[in-house]
This record gives sequence, C-alpha cells and structure tokens, in this order.
Amino acid sequence: MLVLIIIFGLATVLKRWYNLNYVLVWLGALLGFYLPNIDYILYAFVIRPQNSLSLEIKSLIKNKKFLKIGDVAKDLTQFEKLIFHTAYFQVIFLVLTFFVVSSSGSLFGKGLVYAASLKLLLEQIWEFRKNKNLSYWFSEMNLELSSDQTKAYLLSVGFALLLFILMF
Repeated sequence: MLVLIIIFGLATVLKRWYNLNYVLVWLGALLGFYLPNIDYILYAFVIRPQNSLSLEIKSLIKNKKFLKIGDVAKDLTQFEKLIFHTAYFQVIFLVLTFFVVSSSGSLFGKGLVYAASLKLLLEQIWEFRKNKNLSYWFSEMNLELSSDQTKAYLLSVGFALLLFILMF
C-alpha cells in the first residue's frame, strides 16, 4: 500500500492532479489495488472450496477482515489455478490498461487499472525476491525463465506501466 501512495503521490505532483476531480483517480486506485485479491475469494468459494486455505479465507470474510485476505496468500504456490496471478492475465490486463488510459475519460477507471496492474507487478517482484523465480506465474505457459529473463520481464512490465501512468 505504501508503494501505491508513493507512486500516486508522485504522479499527483508531476501531473498536477490538484483538481478535486482527481480524487476519483485515488478512489479507483484504492479499489484497484485490492482487485487482484478477488482471485483468492474465487479460489475459496469456487475453485477449491474445501481446501484448508479456502476455509481460512472464508473465515476472514465471515469476520469481515477483507483486507487480511492478501496476508493469507503470501505464498502463491499454495494455490492451484488462480486466475489473476498468471502471466497470461497480466499481459491481457496491461493491454486493457492501455485501452482504458488511452481512450477512456473515466478518472476512476484509470486509477483502478493503474493500481491493479501495479499490485500484480509488486506481487511478482516480491515473489521473485523471495523465490528467485516466477515459475508459478508462468506455469500455465509451461515456460521457465532464467533469472535475467525474469528481470527483463519485470522491467518491461514496470516500464510499460510507468509509460501508461505518464500518458495520462
């Protein structure tokens, strides 16, 4: 969350988003930052409802601790068949982000796609730093990237996202 505040704070200053309308960008960003967590909810209720991890997620939802769901999912390898946490989805979502940024007038929508893309990128960076690979993210592609290839992938996604933010 701190990274989101820093990046959107810098964007606010650099892009001079001082008009009250730009609150919509921030609201979209707050929602978008937590959007990838829907993956865990789908896992708990649809994909593997009887899994112990699913039961823990359901308990958090029952106790209205929605923001804690991401804490339960620190290790993606515990999950099978997540939807949003794949390289396929990230590439498709980056294309969607480009279209929203370049053709939509919705400030809320722009904030939402920026932050959701940023959250996916941050999760990949965190996983790469922890495990030295992103094998989970590329498992559907049957693709194994070297460390240098993974770094190049992360840099290119980060550069694309930064470019999209600056386009706005």
